[in-house]
Amino acid sequence: MKKLLSIVVASTVLVLAAGCTPNDGQGTAQTSPPATSSSSPRPSGTASPTPGATTAAPTAAASSAAPVQPTQSAPASGSPLSSIDLNSRGNEPQQVGQTSVFGAATGDKFATLTATKIQTNFKCTEPSAAPSVNGQFVALTINVTTGANFADSGWPNLALTNAEFRGWDASGKQLLDPVGNSMGCVKASDLLKSPIEPGNSESGLVILDVPAGAGSAAFVVGGFEGSYGWEWHW
Repeated sequence: MKKLLSIVVASTVLVLAAGCTPNDGQGTAQTSPPATSSSSPRPSGTASPTPGATTAAPTAAASSAAPVQPTQSAPASGSPLSSIDLNSRGNEPQQVGQTSVFGAATGDKFATLTATKIQTNFKCTEPSAAPSVNGQFVALTINVTTGANFADSGWPNLALTNAEFRGWDASGKQLLDPVGNSMGCVKASDLLKSPIEPGNSESGLVILDVPAGAGSAAFVVGGFEGSYGWEWHW
Protein backbone atom coordinates (compact mmCIF):
# COMPACT_ATOMS: atom_id res chain seq x y z
CA MET A 1 0.00 0.00 0.00
CA LYS A 2 1.44 3.34 -0.99
CA LYS A 3 2.56 5.58 1.78
CA LEU A 4 0.65 8.83 1.40
CA LEU A 5 0.71 12.17 3.16
CA SER A 6 -2.37 14.29 3.74
CA ILE A 7 -2.53 17.62 1.91
CA VAL A 8 -4.99 20.21 0.90
CA VAL A 9 -4.49 21.71 -2.56
CA ALA A 10 -4.63 25.49 -2.34
CA SER A 11 -7.79 26.76 -3.96
CA THR A 12 -10.66 29.13 -3.37
CA VAL A 13 -13.69 27.45 -1.83
CA LEU A 14 -16.95 28.91 -3.05
CA VAL A 15 -19.57 28.28 -0.35
CA LEU A 16 -23.04 28.17 -1.85
CA ALA A 17 -26.24 28.56 0.11
CA ALA A 18 -28.43 25.50 -0.29
CA GLY A 19 -32.03 26.26 -1.22
CA CYS A 20 -35.00 24.18 -0.13
CA THR A 21 -37.40 23.15 -2.85
CA PRO A 22 -40.16 20.53 -3.12
CA ASN A 23 -39.15 17.38 -4.94
CA ASP A 24 -42.24 15.71 -6.36
CA GLY A 25 -43.35 14.21 -3.08
CA GLN A 26 -39.90 12.89 -2.23
CA GLY A 27 -39.45 15.22 0.73
CA THR A 28 -37.59 18.50 1.07
CA ALA A 29 -34.58 18.85 -1.18
CA GLN A 30 -31.51 21.03 -0.90
CA THR A 31 -30.22 21.48 -4.42
CA SER A 32 -27.08 22.96 -5.81
CA PRO A 33 -27.16 25.84 -8.29
CA PRO A 34 -26.08 25.00 -11.86
CA ALA A 35 -22.38 24.75 -12.68
CA THR A 36 -21.08 24.93 -9.13
CA SER A 37 -17.36 24.40 -8.82
CA SER A 38 -15.84 24.78 -5.41
CA SER A 39 -12.84 22.72 -4.49
CA SER A 40 -11.80 21.16 -1.22
CA PRO A 41 -9.10 18.52 -1.85
CA ARG A 42 -8.91 15.51 0.41
CA PRO A 43 -5.78 14.28 2.06
CA SER A 44 -5.03 10.63 2.64
CA GLY A 45 -3.58 9.08 5.77
CA THR A 46 -0.12 7.68 6.24
CA ALA A 47 -1.10 4.32 7.69
CA SER A 48 -3.89 3.92 5.16
CA PRO A 49 -5.19 6.06 2.28
CA THR A 50 -8.15 7.38 4.23
CA PRO A 51 -8.83 11.13 4.30
CA GLY A 52 -7.48 11.84 7.76
CA ALA A 53 -4.35 12.50 9.72
CA THR A 54 -5.20 10.55 12.86
CA THR A 55 -4.43 6.88 13.27
CA ALA A 56 -7.54 4.81 13.77
CA ALA A 57 -8.59 1.19 13.75
CA PRO A 58 -11.05 0.32 10.98
CA THR A 59 -14.64 -0.48 11.79
CA ALA A 60 -16.77 -2.98 9.90
CA ALA A 61 -19.26 -0.28 8.97
CA ALA A 62 -20.53 3.08 10.08
CA SER A 63 -23.58 1.40 11.59
CA SER A 64 -21.42 -0.27 14.24
CA ALA A 65 -19.79 2.93 15.47
CA ALA A 66 -20.33 3.74 19.14
CA PRO A 67 -22.42 6.89 19.77
CA VAL A 68 -19.54 8.96 21.09
CA GLN A 69 -17.90 12.10 19.81
CA PRO A 70 -14.36 11.50 18.53
CA THR A 71 -11.79 13.62 20.34
CA GLN A 72 -9.81 15.74 17.91
CA SER A 73 -6.68 17.67 18.74
CA ALA A 74 -5.65 20.70 16.74
CA PRO A 75 -3.36 19.82 13.80
CA ALA A 76 0.27 20.74 14.34
CA SER A 77 1.27 24.09 12.89
CA GLY A 78 2.63 23.66 9.38
CA SER A 79 1.10 20.20 8.92
CA PRO A 80 -1.10 19.50 5.88
CA LEU A 81 -4.19 19.44 8.13
CA SER A 82 -3.43 22.78 9.76
CA SER A 83 -5.03 24.66 6.86
CA ILE A 84 -8.29 22.67 7.01
CA ASP A 85 -11.18 24.09 9.03
CA LEU A 86 -12.40 20.98 10.83
CA ASN A 87 -15.51 21.03 13.00
CA SER A 88 -15.82 19.70 16.56
CA ARG A 89 -16.29 16.16 15.23
CA GLY A 90 -13.06 16.37 13.26
CA ASN A 91 -14.81 16.63 9.89
CA GLU A 92 -14.67 19.20 7.11
CA PRO A 93 -18.13 20.78 6.63
CA GLN A 94 -19.40 20.64 3.05
CA GLN A 95 -22.10 22.55 1.19
CA VAL A 96 -24.50 21.12 -1.37
CA GLY A 97 -22.80 21.60 -4.72
CA GLN A 98 -19.29 21.83 -3.28
CA THR A 99 -16.75 19.56 -4.96
CA SER A 100 -14.02 17.92 -2.90
CA VAL A 101 -10.91 16.12 -4.01
CA PHE A 102 -9.24 13.01 -2.61
CA GLY A 103 -5.53 13.55 -3.30
CA ALA A 104 -1.96 13.12 -2.13
CA ALA A 105 1.01 15.25 -1.10
CA THR A 106 2.48 14.89 -4.57
CA GLY A 107 -0.46 16.85 -5.96
CA ASP A 108 -1.99 13.75 -7.53
CA LYS A 109 -5.79 13.81 -7.60
CA PHE A 110 -7.43 10.41 -7.18
CA ALA A 111 -11.15 11.21 -7.02
CA THR A 112 -13.69 14.01 -6.76
CA LEU A 113 -17.15 13.89 -5.26
CA THR A 114 -20.05 16.31 -5.00
CA ALA A 115 -23.34 16.07 -3.13
CA THR A 116 -25.67 17.84 -5.56
CA LYS A 117 -28.89 17.37 -3.59
CA ILE A 118 -30.03 16.42 -0.09
CA GLN A 119 -33.65 15.26 0.31
CA THR A 120 -35.04 15.10 3.82
CA ASN A 121 -38.23 13.16 4.66
CA PHE A 122 -37.49 11.10 1.58
CA LYS A 123 -40.33 8.82 0.50
CA CYS A 124 -39.25 5.35 -0.55
CA THR A 125 -40.31 4.28 -4.03
CA GLU A 126 -40.27 0.51 -3.55
CA PRO A 127 -43.64 -0.96 -2.43
CA SER A 128 -41.91 -3.44 -0.13
CA ALA A 129 -39.79 -0.79 1.62
CA ALA A 130 -39.85 -0.87 5.43
CA PRO A 131 -40.59 2.33 7.36
CA SER A 132 -37.76 4.34 8.88
CA VAL A 133 -36.60 2.92 12.18
CA ASN A 134 -34.95 6.17 13.30
CA GLY A 135 -37.46 8.78 12.15
CA GLN A 136 -36.86 9.70 8.51
CA PHE A 137 -34.96 8.77 5.41
CA VAL A 138 -32.49 11.29 4.00
CA ALA A 139 -31.29 10.83 0.42
CA LEU A 140 -28.06 12.36 -0.83
CA THR A 141 -27.49 12.56 -4.58
CA ILE A 142 -23.76 12.21 -5.09
CA ASN A 143 -21.63 12.55 -8.22
CA VAL A 144 -18.25 10.79 -8.15
CA THR A 145 -15.38 10.68 -10.61
CA THR A 146 -12.33 8.50 -10.01
CA GLY A 147 -9.07 9.05 -11.85
CA ALA A 148 -7.36 6.38 -13.90
CA ASN A 149 -4.61 6.60 -11.26
CA PHE A 150 -6.96 5.82 -8.36
CA ALA A 151 -5.08 2.62 -7.43
CA ASP A 152 -2.08 4.85 -6.61
CA SER A 153 -4.05 5.95 -3.53
CA GLY A 154 -3.56 2.50 -2.06
CA TRP A 155 -7.19 1.50 -2.64
CA PRO A 156 -8.12 -0.60 -5.71
CA ASN A 157 -11.45 1.22 -6.04
CA LEU A 158 -13.72 3.62 -4.15
CA ALA A 159 -16.45 2.19 -1.92
CA LEU A 160 -19.18 4.76 -1.35
CA THR A 161 -22.33 3.39 0.26
CA ASN A 162 -24.29 4.30 3.40
CA ALA A 163 -22.03 1.85 5.27
CA GLU A 164 -19.17 4.34 4.94
CA PHE A 165 -21.21 7.13 6.56
CA ARG A 166 -21.46 8.22 10.18
CA GLY A 167 -24.45 10.30 11.31
CA TRP A 168 -25.45 12.73 14.06
CA ASP A 169 -28.78 14.07 15.27
CA ALA A 170 -29.65 17.74 15.84
CA SER A 171 -28.00 17.70 19.29
CA GLY A 172 -24.75 16.30 17.90
CA LYS A 173 -25.21 12.80 19.31
CA GLN A 174 -23.68 10.15 17.06
CA LEU A 175 -26.13 7.60 15.67
CA LEU A 176 -25.76 3.92 16.38
CA ASP A 177 -27.18 2.87 13.03
CA PRO A 178 -27.59 5.45 10.23
CA VAL A 179 -28.30 2.61 7.78
CA GLY A 180 -31.41 1.40 9.61
CA ASN A 181 -34.18 0.32 7.24
CA SER A 182 -32.78 2.16 4.23
CA MET A 183 -32.02 -1.06 2.37
CA GLY A 184 -34.70 -1.68 -0.23
CA CYS A 185 -36.02 1.89 -0.05
CA VAL A 186 -35.42 2.41 -3.79
CA LYS A 187 -34.41 0.27 -6.73
CA ALA A 188 -30.78 -0.80 -6.71
CA SER A 189 -30.34 1.01 -10.02
CA ASP A 190 -31.20 4.32 -8.31
CA LEU A 191 -28.40 3.96 -5.78
CA LEU A 192 -24.89 5.23 -6.37
CA LYS A 193 -22.94 2.38 -7.93
CA SER A 194 -20.29 1.06 -5.55
CA PRO A 195 -17.46 0.25 -5.67
CA ILE A 196 -16.44 2.75 -8.32
CA GLU A 197 -13.57 1.52 -10.43
CA PRO A 198 -10.67 3.76 -11.50
CA GLY A 199 -11.40 6.04 -14.43
CA ASN A 200 -15.18 6.05 -13.98
CA SER A 201 -17.89 8.59 -13.21
CA GLU A 202 -21.05 7.62 -11.34
CA SER A 203 -24.08 9.42 -9.94
CA GLY A 204 -26.81 8.11 -7.67
CA LEU A 205 -28.47 8.09 -4.29
CA VAL A 206 -27.06 7.28 -0.87
CA ILE A 207 -29.95 6.81 1.57
CA LEU A 208 -29.62 7.12 5.34
CA ASP A 209 -32.11 6.29 8.11
CA VAL A 210 -31.79 9.09 10.67
CA PRO A 211 -33.84 10.90 13.35
CA ALA A 212 -36.50 13.37 12.22
CA GLY A 213 -35.46 17.00 11.96
CA ALA A 214 -32.02 18.47 11.50
CA GLY A 215 -28.87 16.39 11.47
CA SER A 216 -25.71 15.63 9.57
CA ALA A 217 -23.70 12.78 8.10
CA ALA A 218 -20.06 12.36 7.14
CA PHE A 219 -18.39 10.15 4.53
CA VAL A 220 -14.87 8.88 5.14
CA VAL A 221 -12.91 6.96 2.51
CA GLY A 222 -12.76 3.40 3.83
CA GLY A 223 -15.23 4.19 6.63
CA PHE A 224 -12.50 4.45 9.27
CA GLU A 225 -13.53 5.83 12.65
CA GLY A 226 -11.16 8.57 13.78
CA SER A 227 -10.20 9.74 10.31
CA TYR A 228 -11.80 13.01 9.33
CA GLY A 229 -14.31 13.13 6.53
CA TRP A 230 -16.70 15.33 4.57
CA GLU A 231 -19.79 16.27 6.58
CA TRP A 232 -23.11 17.51 5.18
CA HIS A 233 -25.90 19.11 7.25
CA TRP A 234 -29.65 19.23 6.62
